[in-house]
Amino acid sequence: MKRQLSVCFFLLNMMNINYAVSGGDLKMLAVKDYVIPKNCNFNNIELPFFSNECSPRIKGLNTGLIINAPSKVKITKNFTLNIASTYSHKPIIDLHLSKPLRNSIVFIAVNIETHIPFSGTVEDDDMEIDPPDNEPVDPEILKDKIIGGYVNIDLISVLGIPASPSKYIVYATVGPYKSNVIEIELVNN
Repeated sequence: MKRQLSVCFFLLNMMNINYAVSGGDLKMLAVKDYVIPKNCNFNNIELPFFSNECSPRIKGLNTGLIINAPSKVKITKNFTLNIASTYSHKPIIDLHLSKPLRNSIVFIAVNIETHIPFSGTVEDDDMEIDPPDNEPVDPEILKDKIIGGYVNIDLISVLGIPASPSKYIVYATVGPYKSNVIEIELVNN
């Protein structure tokens, strides 16, 4: 499913590789608050909600959203562009999401040359989810709790990125959280 963002302004400063997005005060984890695995095999990622060797790790009780992806991918007949993400959140903070957090994460890829953005989310219509209890939870119980999970996607199938040589900046957002920004290059085989 290909969806282009209609209201998305990007500032690309290629000299310093700085990326900024307008619209809101998004929170990012500091580099010291997470670990991103290197030299892992992105072709072995099980989609969409499982931990794997490429999953970033958020340290301690920090909250946020982190993504990991290969820096270069060869374009072949049936290639994928899998990325791994990890999120953690304090459930006492209401994000006002209309669907589960893992289905609300918006993945965004912007072609560096053309500035064309692509975005999408992961749907899990085939997974059964137990309905929540209607009994209120004492906020005191939740104040020091962290929930987290994993979302892995193929940017080609979910975002509809064209299979042609190009470079993209990629990040994800959900509620007040913005992930780290990574650069991915698609190259001919």
